[in-house]
Amino acid sequence: MTNYRIINGIFFSLMLCLFGYVFLLTTTTSTALSIRSACEGLPEALCRSRGLTRDFMALLSGKKELINPYSYSIFFFFVYTGVSRGILLLLPSSLYSKKIVIIDIVILCLFFLYAFLPLLGLT
Repeated sequence: MTNYRIINGIFFSLMLCLFGYVFLLTTTTSTALSIRSACEGLPEALCRSRGLTRDFMALLSGKKELINPYSYSIFFFFVYTGVSRGILLLLPSSLYSKKIVIIDIVILCLFFLYAFLPLLGLT
């Protein structure tokens, strides 16, 4: 189970970086930190991820007006991933079992599909 713990640590670190970056964007007015959108100039139908960073910033600031209708589900997928990875890292190794790992993987996969399939236009 140490490999699973390492993978959880990596995902937890990635989630901290993601939310740290978005939080940093909400606290600065500098455009030096901004990443140019790949959706710039494309029609909305071709770019379903348009506005996700701005919506994440808005959600972290407590605003409810969002640009992208998929932002809530994607944002909460990342929140769930970060929180669940953090909780699993805090669990003592003796509590890890194959059953917990399988349940965790199933929940994460289902949540991923729920959050990201609409971006592919498959729902």
